[in-house]
Amino acid sequence: MTTPYDGVICRKGPRVLLRPVEQEDVSHVHRWINDPRINRFVLSTYPLTYLAEERWFDEMTKGDDTKITVAVCTHDGTLMGTMSLQIDLAKQAGTTGALFGTAFQGQGFGTEAKMLLLDYAFNWRGLRKVTSKILATNGRSQRYAGKCGHRHVATIPQEHFREGRWIDEEVYVVFREEWIPLWEAYRSALPEDVIL
Repeated sequence: MTTPYDGVICRKGPRVLLRPVEQEDVSHVHRWINDPRINRFVLSTYPLTYLAEERWFDEMTKGDDTKITVAVCTHDGTLMGTMSLQIDLAKQAGTTGALFGTAFQGQGFGTEAKMLLLDYAFNWRGLRKVTSKILATNGRSQRYAGKCGHRHVATIPQEHFREGRWIDEEVYVVFREEWIPLWEAYRSALPEDVIL
């Protein structure tokens, strides 16, 4: 039996919890962002040094409430990945991104974490819409965006160069009023110990 995580928790779902990113997470993020199995699907692919990741962490911890990154963990505190929300206050809009270790992909953790992050975006920050930009080759991310209420709104042709060819970028958007019914159904099925 695993020991439950007893640190700071921002949100807790049936299988995942969101918490602030900590210094000890940097080495995991550094490894994941440089893994070719993962960075073939993220928007930046250049090799990142550990120092660059340290700078990212330093910037993230300066208290800018428009640039939010959370650690996505199992209930015992095992780090699975990160999710970010970049907020444009003038537009009342956000853009999300995610980075998960390969061992945690394809198991529904991203969908649950995204629903919890969207709860924060819509019900705590008052955003009216959230956008996700996804490479056309990343079917997994497109599917979980759909499960979280996003709908495809645009294709930007030949936007990213990967593995010797130009790849389209797919733009997905969810508006608060479209997402709320999905959230109500999701929330009604949650166990009582979930922290929202």
